[in-house]
Amino acid sequence: MTRPLHVLVVDDSPEDAATYERYLRGWPEWALSFTLASLGEEGARQLRATPPDLILLDYQLPDMTGVEFLLEVRPECAVIILTGVGDEEIAVQAMRAGAQDYLVKGRLSADSLRRAAQTALNTFALSRALTRAQAQQTELLGSITDGVLQVRDDLTVLNLNPAAQHLLGTHGDLRGESLLTLSWLAGTPLPGLLRGGQHGHAEVLTPQGTSLHARVYPGEQSLTVYLYDDSARREVQARERAHTRQLNALYGAAATLNAARTRED
Repeated sequence: MTRPLHVLVVDDSPEDAATYERYLRGWPEWALSFTLASLGEEGARQLRATPPDLILLDYQLPDMTGVEFLLEVRPECAVIILTGVGDEEIAVQAMRAGAQDYLVKGRLSADSLRRAAQTALNTFALSRALTRAQAQQTELLGSITDGVLQVRDDLTVLNLNPAAQHLLGTHGDLRGESLLTLSWLAGTPLPGLLRGGQHGHAEVLTPQGTSLHARVYPGEQSLTVYLYDDSARREVQARERAHTRQLNALYGAAATLNAARTRED
């Protein structure tokens, strides 16, 4: 069963646009529809009116470059840049601007265009799925009241939630940084536990005097650290110990007094 595929061709050469359409029309997996635009501004209007699945974008348009088009429009679809000359710098610019591929017109064939189109569609779909998964993960982490971090065994922070930032006393984004950016952590057991890559727990005292309990759970590519403020529990335990000492002292004094009275009798 063929699948619908809407292609937006933004190219000021009618001959080139006709070639792309002819090459892709023989693609049996897709039921194709085409929209043509000869200017970048026209292409942007067409894109907003009918969002495409794939854009074939000429690098050198009369009113702007293909890279400028991508930076201005930010299309939510697969994009292939086509140019008359092979230029590695242009290719790098195109990829950074959001294109999935870069092809030279003079080397184009039906097979190469179809392969590039399929790869671009797959790459964009994977990228979009990954972005959604990361957004869902961020939303989930944000809803957890305990601190949660994902860390590699080299101590690089992959992700953390707002609660972890609050407990660690950092207002910056630690993602991509070493956990030891917080230099006070170097004197705690946590870095050694993480480098070992094993399940375990550690007590961490922050510069603000907060006692944190850290539990580490190893995964396939990272370690997950759960943090919670242990200060309240410790304070209760300290009060209980002090109360116990007071009771023991009273019992001891009472026993001494009773013993003295017994001797007097």
